[in-house]
Amino acid sequence: GYKNNIIIRRTYVDDIEFLSGEALKETDVDNIQIAYSTDITEGFEPAVTQFSKLAKILICEPGYHYTAHNFLQKYRSSEKALPGFDLLILDIDGGCSLDSAKELLSDYKVLFATTKRHTAEKNRFRVIFPMSHYLKLKPKDYSKFMENVFNWLPFDCDTATKDIARKWMSNDGEYYYNDGELID
Repeated sequence: GYKNNIIIRRTYVDDIEFLSGEALKETDVDNIQIAYSTDITEGFEPAVTQFSKLAKILICEPGYHYTAHNFLQKYRSSEKALPGFDLLILDIDGGCSLDSAKELLSDYKVLFATTKRHTAEKNRFRVIFPMSHYLKLKPKDYSKFMENVFNWLPFDCDTATKDIARKWMSNDGEYYYNDGELID
């Protein structure tokens, strides 16, 4: 299934094993899903935008909270998270310099954006990848998926970002795009 971009799920009902398959939808970088609000938990508006415009219209536009998921009733919580995302968003809090991260991830299409607490001495920034495929994961599976991403990364990041309802604050900082392959 993996080599053919298919997710195979296994479930059990009355000790009977059921297998189901789902073809993954390829990500269109001109139609990236995101949600945003001026409030920490309420009013998260679903939006679709071009990855190339994400920094200017949201990530570096002060006053917003944003997430990679949409939510029932626009209320940000793990219980109300709707399955489906095409962005991987990571938080780096000084464990790696921005220049090093840019070099280590130079093969990928990625957006780097500094955070409010970023300094020349202690680099703090977001790493935002458009993924090769749109994934639909339940909160528990999303956490496991993110743990695998953390293990793959060549540097440390904030592991609290494994929460499906994680939000980030926009910041009028610096940003850098790298053009490369989509993360698979």
